[in-house]
Parts: sequence; C-alpha cells; structure tokens
Amino acid sequence: MSLNASIEAARAGEAGRGFAVVAEEIRKLADDSAKAAGEIRNNVIQIGIQTGNSVDSANKAEEMVALQGGAVEEVVGVFQEISGCMENLINGLRDIMESTMKADKERGDAAEAVKNISRIIEETAESAETVRDVAEKLLQNVDGLTQTADMLGDNMNNLKDGISVFKTE
Repeated sequence: MSLNASIEAARAGEAGRGFAVVAEEIRKLADDSAKAAGEIRNNVIQIGIQTGNSVDSANKAEEMVALQGGAVEEVVGVFQEISGCMENLINGLRDIMESTMKADKERGDAAEAVKNISRIIEETAESAETVRDVAEKLLQNVDGLTQTADMLGDNMNNLKDGISVFKTE
C-alpha cells in the first residue's frame, strides 16, 4: 500500500509532494507495523514453547509425586511390619523375664532347702559313726548342689542383667 502511494505521489509531481510525505510516513508505519507483528509472532512462539515446557515439567512433577507416594506407602508398610516384629519380640522378652524370675525363685527355694538339708545332716552326723559316713557323702553331694545352685544363681543374674536391656515399661 505504501509503495502504491509513493508511485502515485511521484506521478502527481509537485502537487503530490504532500501526498509523498504522507506516503513515506505510511510506509514507515507499515514497516514498523510489520516489524512489530514479527516481534509479536516471535513472542507468541516463545510463549508457546515455554508453555509446552511448563506443561512437560508439570507432567514430570506429577509422575514424580506419584512415584514418591508409592515409595512412601511402601516405607509405611515396612514400618508396620517392623512394628509387628517388635511387638512379638517384646512379648517374647516378657515371657523370658517371667520364666527367669520364676527360675530365680525356684533356685532360691532350692538353695534354702539345700542349706536345711546340710544343717540336718551335720546334726545327724554328730550322733553316730555310721551316720557320719553317710552324712559326709551326702554333705559332699549337698556342697556340689550348693555350688551348682550358686552357679545357677549367678547365671540367672547374668541372664536377668542381659534381659534388662530389653525391658519395656
């Protein structure tokens, strides 16, 4: 359009000079408009590319969130399994503790009984020679039992100390 206006102004001669100035301004305006339209087109293309990149990034983020959600569910399941195992372990340790306490009481009762037997044997041994020989043999057995009971007591105490680490309150 500005080219046509320039041609017409040149044909009109002197009378077309004013028209030529207007035609030149229209040509500049047309060039500026074309340049602005090109820039706008480039900007729209860039915005389209950036929008596509944003959509791709959002899709990838959504996939990552889904994967992480699955991983979190898996971790929760593992912790639930561990919790069940720990509960079983604690119950087992309670049973062991109860058994140990019962065995410790029985060991104490046995040690007391052994002491009583030892005392009775000593009293009886003083009364007769025959009884003394038998009493000496019994005393040796009782001493062995006492040592065994003491060792059992020490073992029980060591076991109680070891188990006390797992005691829950």
